[in-house]
Amino acid sequence: RLKDEDLIDEIQLRSRIAFTRAKVQSDVQKILQLYRVSGRFSAFVEPKVILLPKNRVDLIFEINEGPVTKIKKIEFIGNTKFSDNRLKSIISSKQKSFLRPFTSSDRFDSDRFLFDRELLRIFYSQKGYADFKITSASAELSPDNAMFYLIFKIDEGNLYKVRDVKLKSNLET
Repeated sequence: RLKDEDLIDEIQLRSRIAFTRAKVQSDVQKILQLYRVSGRFSAFVEPKVILLPKNRVDLIFEINEGPVTKIKKIEFIGNTKFSDNRLKSIISSKQKSFLRPFTSSDRFDSDRFLFDRELLRIFYSQKGYADFKITSASAELSPDNAMFYLIFKIDEGNLYKVRDVKLKSNLET
């Protein structure tokens, strides 16, 4: 899914550069990071080193991209004022569904996950819950790296309502 040119631009090893195993491992980690950013957390990179005469090597990165890692479940813990379904409608991340085949909202994205936290904070604030806070938010990857589970632990706090508004002015009418 990623082009060779894009990967080559990101790695540090090049032709006529001193070869070290540390640089290879660093490049493997960089390639894996690029695949994670694109939503492929099960990607696997295996470097192959071919020894050549005159103290030279060819380096080949064999990449198994794997499938896009989807969001299996979104869970809220501590909410009593609003249902899980209502809160799920507020955030931009969505659970995997056959009804969403052409959207990326069911793919895990760490930036979207941070944005979801902010969306929840804004929602509760607008509803009068000034003390709302997210006590923890975690994105847990399944052992086979195929699915994410998003868990938001929240403390809704108290509901504040404006009881009375008085306006006082020194302007003459």
